[in-house]
Amino acid sequence: MEIPVIDMEKFGLREGSDNLIKLSECLDQAFTKTGCARLVNHGITTQQIENVYAGSSLFFNLPDELKKRYRFVGLEDSTVGYIGLGTERYGEKQDLHEGYLIRTAEDLPGKDLTAEDLPGKDLPAEDLPGKDLPGKDLVPGWRIATESLHTSLKILSSVILDALSLAIGKERDYLASLHHSEGDKKSFKLLRMAHYPPTNPDAAQTSIRFDEHCDFNTFTLLLQDNMGGLQGRDNDGNWFDLTPEPDSIILLAAQFIQFYSNEKYKALMVIFQPGPLLPHTYHNHHPMCKTI
Repeated sequence: MEIPVIDMEKFGLREGSDNLIKLSECLDQAFTKTGCARLVNHGITTQQIENVYAGSSLFFNLPDELKKRYRFVGLEDSTVGYIGLGTERYGEKQDLHEGYLIRTAEDLPGKDLTAEDLPGKDLPAEDLPGKDLPGKDLVPGWRIATESLHTSLKILSSVILDALSLAIGKERDYLASLHHSEGDKKSFKLLRMAHYPPTNPDAAQTSIRFDEHCDFNTFTLLLQDNMGGLQGRDNDGNWFDLTPEPDSIILLAAQFIQFYSNEKYKALMVIFQPGPLLPHTYHNHHPMCKTI
């Protein structure tokens, strides 16, 4: 299946309403047809992505005992930290991936990060308050690189959210208003860095990179390395490759946009097949269903 390509440069990231309407039409066609799109000329530089990849590679190659000091703690208002290899399961098989979840302090609904919200409480002070990435001595430059990429992705995410509001026949700020906690204008945007290390072929009987699932958010912006392995399922139930291409981002429809569109759009079912990978994903989340 051919993935629809959307050239963001044609619309501008923060231009007038006419451009946003045209973008909404392209998104509508893509989500209706395939549940995904390939974004090009999106404003994210190759250097930004490579800098984050470099830091991610360093982190995921650290000894397990160091990575676990930053383990994900799953607090109600905090979603940051390391997810260990084999700790998640989306189906019958064990999922063989590890990851790191990032949310900056300004993204937290209703509160700011403090040391008590974060993993790694035994680490030096530079690794604690308001900072949810390892410090400069452990992974040099990773925090700065990730914050830069996160900021750029949030800008792109906001434009897509506004265009999708128009695509489902609502006012421009409709979806943005649903991504805020009650009485708060902070929204939930999550950066997930995922690593899929090489595995023994025999493990395929009992495990999988990432079992088939639909993302539990509004949409996903996916940045991949050149190894491939991600597949989506079309309307006929056939799997097709979401092949990585240089300087492009894959946009995936997820469960909340299916709900918001009254099922006009279907959340794309995806799966990661075997192969060494290091993708990064950026999820645009709704904070909690209570505000729908």
